[in-house]
Amino acid sequence: ALLAHQPSSGYMLLDERHAEADYAGELTRAVALLEQSGSPEDLARVVEHLAGILNAPGREELRSAFLDWLWVLKERVESEDEPSAPPPDLTLEDVKMTLEERVATWREPWIRQGVEQGIKQGVEQGKREQLRRLAEVRFGRQTAERLFAALRREDDPRLLDAVAEAVVRCETGDELLREAARKR
Repeated sequence: ALLAHQPSSGYMLLDERHAEADYAGELTRAVALLEQSGSPEDLARVVEHLAGILNAPGREELRSAFLDWLWVLKERVESEDEPSAPPPDLTLEDVKMTLEERVATWREPWIRQGVEQGIKQGVEQGKREQLRRLAEVRFGRQTAERLFAALRREDDPRLLDAVAEAVVRCETGDELLREAARKR
């Protein structure tokens, strides 16, 4: 009874992690690889492959539809506004250049964020090391090592500043360790 309702078209499971090896359809494979592109070089390679597929004779309509789709994707990435219509003379080379420029700019915030995070971690590590040295001078190596172990994973600069003040204020190493534990 359900035979009449069974789908008549085949389907293909898309697993982007295995696109290079598994996809039989060249266009499908190229779209999956486009999604995986992580650098301007990867993107250029995939778009070159796409150009070979889409520039074949008889694929004018497919090429036009694909270029329109890529244009809309590009517009959505660049702005939250409604995508503008693609220019009438748009080519795959134009799309490739635009996408390469866009992918190149994606790295900049990540690099900047990584540098900022590295600086922050370096400053925090430096503060902890400075606290260890101050505690060692004032209260001895054992207290300093215990304090350093207690603060090893702390990254709150206000806490580290408060412990630095406690190094100056406290009379004994035990008092310092209690104060540091209380502030965490």
